[in-house]
Amino acid sequence: MPGFKSGTNFLLPVDVYLTVDPEKWEIDMKEVMGDSYCARKRSAKDTEKVKLFVGFEYECPRGHRSMVQDVRTSLHGSTSVHSKDFGATLIRSDLPLWLKCTCRRMPHVSAQLMRLHVVTPKAPVTVSLNPRVQVHHFCEFFL
Repeated sequence: MPGFKSGTNFLLPVDVYLTVDPEKWEIDMKEVMGDSYCARKRSAKDTEKVKLFVGFEYECPRGHRSMVQDVRTSLHGSTSVHSKDFGATLIRSDLPLWLKCTCRRMPHVSAQLMRLHVVTPKAPVTVSLNPRVQVHHFCEFFL
């Protein structure tokens, strides 16, 4: 993708466990997947695991784009091993609206959180997001 910092142009997986009605789930999955769906043997549990993919994209005024991969490293460093838990950690974290851009040109500029990417599974689920912005040193949230 144009403008992305090398190695940061991918989404992170998030496993979500849902409580489902097994009979309704099977019917809905057959409807969504069509002929490609094969009913599985069900265990006694009424839970299903679905996988989402998420990405938080920052962009600076110079057009440099990057996805945050890890809360600890933000945009300032890269992680050599990508854990399955990074996506789950990111969606539960407080991310800043502005980060220092990784470009080396002077003067240094800030990159702004511009886009939230969510890829939903091919399953009968609805994903709802509740992004909130908190002003520094205040307790108020803006929805």
